[in-house]
Amino acid sequence: MKKPNNIQTLKKIRLWFFLCLISGVSVFADAMTNVIYEGESAEEMIGVTVSTHESGFLGDSYADFGRAGSSLKWTRVFSGGGSATLSFRYANACGDKSFRPTELYVNNIKVSTIEWPLTELWTIWKTQEVQVTLRRGINTVELRQITYAGPNIDQMTVISSPAELKPVPDVTGLYREAAQANIISAGMVIGKVTTEYSTTVAAGMVIRQKPDGGSLQPDGCPIDLVISLGPPETLGNAERAFLALI
Repeated sequence: MKKPNNIQTLKKIRLWFFLCLISGVSVFADAMTNVIYEGESAEEMIGVTVSTHESGFLGDSYADFGRAGSSLKWTRVFSGGGSATLSFRYANACGDKSFRPTELYVNNIKVSTIEWPLTELWTIWKTQEVQVTLRRGINTVELRQITYAGPNIDQMTVISSPAELKPVPDVTGLYREAAQANIISAGMVIGKVTTEYSTTVAAGMVIRQKPDGGSLQPDGCPIDLVISLGPPETLGNAERAFLALI
């Protein structure tokens, strides 16, 4: 069956998020209130098979639970932190008319037991929602089957409210201690701190920051700083003295 265009778009967005993460670029999930994670794309599976046997699924395939002890775990669930809704698209047409309860773990802590109402046929898909609390950044979400065989899981959608945004303080040109104090007082946190030589910024001062001062970011946003080491040691004393005057 032909996949909807929006599925391809969402996959490209998730790929962009991953590339940003591994390249050291700050990633914020707050701007995205609905993020879809495919069942077959879960990073860890035990006793779960990827299948296309039943029709009506979205994306490339779906995750087919095995018996008790099988599990499905997404290990890179992004969030801006706080309350969120996990909406699972599933099918459960088991012959024994059981709800097939499944334990839900968030960041390796059990938060709920989900019962999956029957869907009449395996080709009929419904959604089941659970309210959870996510931490800012990367989370793990896991489904563990505790009895009988589990349902088929097509997708998990993380639905969250966008965080309130506030301006980032401009700390360029401040000494490191003052810059960090301003960042913390603004409700944000110190991110990655690196150093480099500069012929224009005195040693110990902030050369630049990311995100830029004045940009709008949520509480808890990490602010990366680059601190000056002053002119490189290869400069002569006369040159260093001259640069200190300009």
